[in-house]
Amino acid sequence: MLERLLGRNPDKVFPYPTFQILVIKDWLMAIISGLLTAAVIIYTILYVFIILQQYNVSGNWDGYTYYFVSGKAYSEENSEVYDAGDLVYPHQDSSGITLGAYLYKVANQELGYCTTECTIDSDCPENPPLSNSRCLEGYCDQLTWCPNIDSSLASPEEIQIKGVENLVLNVKSGIYFPQYDTKDYSSYESEKNLDSSQRLNLYLVGDLLNEAGIESIDEIKNTGAIIELNFKWKCNANEESCEPSVEVQRLDTGDADYPVFYE
Repeated sequence: MLERLLGRNPDKVFPYPTFQILVIKDWLMAIISGLLTAAVIIYTILYVFIILQQYNVSGNWDGYTYYFVSGKAYSEENSEVYDAGDLVYPHQDSSGITLGAYLYKVANQELGYCTTECTIDSDCPENPPLSNSRCLEGYCDQLTWCPNIDSSLASPEEIQIKGVENLVLNVKSGIYFPQYDTKDYSSYESEKNLDSSQRLNLYLVGDLLNEAGIESIDEIKNTGAIIELNFKWKCNANEESCEPSVEVQRLDTGDADYPVFYE
């Protein structure tokens, strides 16, 4: 009747989908399917989100690190006391410093002209006020301590410095991300105490040597050592509590002979 009224097959006029579900009762297939599903979930959560932290936005960074040393050391040979300015070069720097355990001292030095030999003015550098392109009695017009340490007239005295391990290294560090349109640094300047295990920015030289595997400064006083500090900012830079972790390691092989300081 309906087909006569419609003039065509009603199944073609009122079509509708019919789904059929096939259930396979196979425990092995079920276990494999469950394992694959769990593997995908674990990979996404553990590796992608927790380990790789792909939810974070990556970008370039800029920052600063600034060092200076304070404190005093002494010599048993001449009973003199030396501050950090006598033992450190440069006294303040943004890339690194050199700390000496020996000094060479030339007695009775006076300010004069005895460093660079010359015959005419053009032999001398022009770098005022440190030096002027003038030749004065065979030496350039460049004030220095005379007799010069390299001169045959000089008789340098070697002085061993004690207490270098008690000098304090003060490190200022900060970081920011310029692509986020901000110049606000996350700074690392909490001067709470000298305990290097707290990862603060005041360090005894002796503590840094110990963390680098050097038990006593006597081990390196003749050969020297190169110690590197790495600051790793793995924290939320928007929070005031963001402080980097600090790693200390020795870079040299222990068999180099580094120069001494001269006074």
